[in-house]
Amino acid sequence: RFDLSGTGNNQMTLSASDVVSLSETDQFVVFGNTGDKVSSVGQGWTQAADTAINGQQCHTYTAQVAGVTATLIVDVDVTQVIN
Repeated sequence: RFDLSGTGNNQMTLSASDVVSLSETDQFVVFGNTGDKVSSVGQGWTQAADTAINGQQCHTYTAQVAGVTATLIVDVDVTQVIN
């Protein structure tokens, strides 16, 4: 879990492999606010059903990495460039 909230507009770029390596559960959650941005391009992400975490609505994406399903969950307030 990572929170981009804070001073200014913050950005994060990661791959599907990063998601798998950063989490024991192959799931990575990013919170933030308007102006923050998450990018993960060319990773084969598929958008899945939205979810709520602690009352915060989030978009969910999955991708296959070496036979493992990586799951990226991003706060809807964060700009997302994910494909």
